[in-house]
Amino acid sequence: MPLVVGDLVGVGGLWVKNMVERCFNEEEARIILSMSISKFGCPDQIMWHYTRNGMYSVKSGYKVAQDMNSNGELGRKGVGQSSGDHVKDLIWGAIWQLKVPPKLSHFIGKGCKNILAVRSNLQRRGIQLEIVCPHCGDDMETQVHLFFKCSFARVFWFGSPLQLDVVSVEGEDFLACWNWLLKKYGVAEEGDRLMRWVVCGLWRIWKCRNSMVFEQTLVEPNVALELLQKHWGEIERCEQSQVRPARSSRLGEGEEVPVRWVKPPFRTIKLNCDGAWHKETRRGGFGWVAQDFAGIFKGAGGMGNVCCDSDSDGGSGGGASSFGGMCGEGLWVCSN
Repeated sequence: MPLVVGDLVGVGGLWVKNMVERCFNEEEARIILSMSISKFGCPDQIMWHYTRNGMYSVKSGYKVAQDMNSNGELGRKGVGQSSGDHVKDLIWGAIWQLKVPPKLSHFIGKGCKNILAVRSNLQRRGIQLEIVCPHCGDDMETQVHLFFKCSFARVFWFGSPLQLDVVSVEGEDFLACWNWLLKKYGVAEEGDRLMRWVVCGLWRIWKCRNSMVFEQTLVEPNVALELLQKHWGEIERCEQSQVRPARSSRLGEGEEVPVRWVKPPFRTIKLNCDGAWHKETRRGGFGWVAQDFAGIFKGAGGMGNVCCDSDSDGGSGGGASSFGGMCGEGLWVCSN
């Protein structure tokens, strides 16, 4: 029984067809034999194909085990998935697709699970405390009351850019209310933008509530709305900073390049390089890092204190061209 892929490749660099067909079922053998074998060759590696980078993690292993258990692949009766679970999956997906900071996504997720530390939840966990709402003092502080029923929340939402009348919000718990908001705003033409306002509004109410509970500081609705606008501006500036203009000498005018690393084509190693040059001393340097199409680190290096006549000699442009000349085919050079 072959242990690595190399055992299935013959001397001429072709698949050993009879061995592949003997070790795998008909469908798997057909797929394997249709794959092109690398022209450049590389050492065999143990890969975990349930993650993008091929690396195993406890989180990915647990997810695979849970999926196998649900499907009955572990020898137990599969539990399947109810329609209610499907609806929840859609809601979780909508939460994580919102372009908001991760802490706000976690915050909404906790609200949907009814585990935010409002007073009714704290009492349910055995903590003895006064459970009335710290803002209005008229009712028990539940998640629904805090965010939608409290007099503070009513004034806040109506004065927000959404001009939401919370009396119309339907739902006995936070999850149902969130689903109602998702149906109202998420399907609109600017659904993503409107739902971000909803998330920021919920977060601002939570912050104002915490200021009252922990600092005994009352934040009036008009002040809360000013803080909401400020927070919104910070998120928009952060989003705009995720994309930076490209250098016109390298790419087309007006073209933009993402800040995040982008995978190169299949069977290709990507070399990201950059450099700097000091005009007065006429010295510079450059550095590089290589990753393959799966994002696996292959190597890194650089050179400093190099005498250069211009930034094109010592900067990223010179480094990219020199490395491209050395490595040739199979290398994708990208200057940052």
